[in-house]
Amino acid sequence: MLTYDELTPTERELWDAFPEGRWVDLRTGSPAEDDPAGGDGWGPDRSVRATVVTGLLLKGNDRSTHAVAALRLAGARITGRIDLEGAEVLSPLCLDGCRLEEQVRLSGASTRMIRMTGTRVPGIDARSARIDGQFDLRRALVESGRVTVVNARITGEFDLCGASIRPTENSEALNASDAIIEGALLCRDGFVARGQTVGYGYRPWLAGLWLTALIAIGSMVFSAHSPAATKPGEGQPFNPVAYTLDLLIPIGGLGQREAWHWTTPGTQWLAYLLIAAGWMLTTAVVAGVTRTLNKN
Repeated sequence: MLTYDELTPTERELWDAFPEGRWVDLRTGSPAEDDPAGGDGWGPDRSVRATVVTGLLLKGNDRSTHAVAALRLAGARITGRIDLEGAEVLSPLCLDGCRLEEQVRLSGASTRMIRMTGTRVPGIDARSARIDGQFDLRRALVESGRVTVVNARITGEFDLCGASIRPTENSEALNASDAIIEGALLCRDGFVARGQTVGYGYRPWLAGLWLTALIAIGSMVFSAHSPAATKPGEGQPFNPVAYTLDLLIPIGGLGQREAWHWTTPGTQWLAYLLIAAGWMLTTAVVAGVTRTLNKN
């Protein structure tokens, strides 16, 4: 970790602003000069080393104030790699109109809000990260890399409005497999992903396939055996398909489960397993459908 004396004047300004969450805006006001596409030409007065950013986020300047600490930086060229892999970050990271030279690593990290709006970055790896708040990539340009949020949990919105993801040829642009996004996934205003994208959240179709397979297995096994009537002479005739459905569907009833039972251990244990599987798979289907409706 760098000492204060080793910081450049621009980095000292950021260091001093961090405890109060103040913005450090290095932009000139000229759209051409402030375009991150030309950020590789920004000089020392508009450059910040990534080690300073990570050092602050990992409580490098814990000066006590009455404000909420946050790193807020605009119009800067960030040299080196922002590497927060596995870290616990207690302050928001907000970058606007910046240019990053290397991929951002957030895999396994626990963070507050992450905002990289209008920023040029070679890629973002947030596998298994937990982001408590918004993950905001509006108008970002992810070039020669991809955005990975596999197994991540985002408690706020995942905002990709106006963003452009341009990975290397024939590679993934966005991978959100098994990610849980509690807010909305926003992909409006010209969002472009030039490559493969992998969806997020629960997979209700996979649970549906398991239910179909279990119905077939249960029906086949139960049709080959003879159950005992709970109340002889009463109730519906035994139907192996309806009986299997009655075990798998936890809500409601078809009258089969109560009317028939098994005296052989093998079929009885199969019935117990189908009941347990029905609860788990039905919950997954409902959760997946609910998440899809929330996303829309």
